[in-house]
Amino acid sequence: MENLEQYWEQSFSPIGRKFTEIRPNYQDMGETDSMVAALYWLELEMYNGGFLQFFCNWGYDAYLFAIKGLGAINATYTEQLLIQAYSIIQRLENDSQLQKLWDIPKHLTENEITKLNKIDEEYWEDKENIMRLMLLKFHSDSVENIDNEA
Repeated sequence: MENLEQYWEQSFSPIGRKFTEIRPNYQDMGETDSMVAALYWLELEMYNGGFLQFFCNWGYDAYLFAIKGLGAINATYTEQLLIQAYSIIQRLENDSQLQKLWDIPKHLTENEITKLNKIDEEYWEDKENIMRLMLLKFHSDSVENIDNEA
C-alpha cells in the first residue's frame, strides 16, 4: 500500500508544473487539466498559507477552475468554503489601489482576516478528503492501491 499523499503528489505534480509554466493562460491546458491543476495548487497553497496565498499566487481564473474542480469531485462543503473566502475579498475586485493580487491582504480589515483564518482552519480539517476525491475522480484505476492515511 502506498501513502495517499505520496500517490497524490506523484499523480498530480506533473500537471501542476504545467499549470505553473502556462500561468496565467490556464485555459490553454483544457478544462479538465486546468481543474485538476488548480485543485493540486489549491491543496498545496491552502496547507501552506491559506486561501489568500492560493488566490494571490494563482489569481481569479485559477480560483474559478478550483471551484469547477471541487464541483467535479463532489466536494460541495469545500466548494462552499472557497466561495465564502472569495466573498470576503470580492469587494476589492475593482479597487484602484491594488496593483497586484498580493496587495489584497494590505486592504483587509481585522474582521475579514479573522473570517479568512477561520475558513482556512475549516479547510485544514479536510472533511471531504480532497486528495482521495481527486484520485477517485481522475485516477480511479489505481486508487484501491493506496492507504487512506495521509
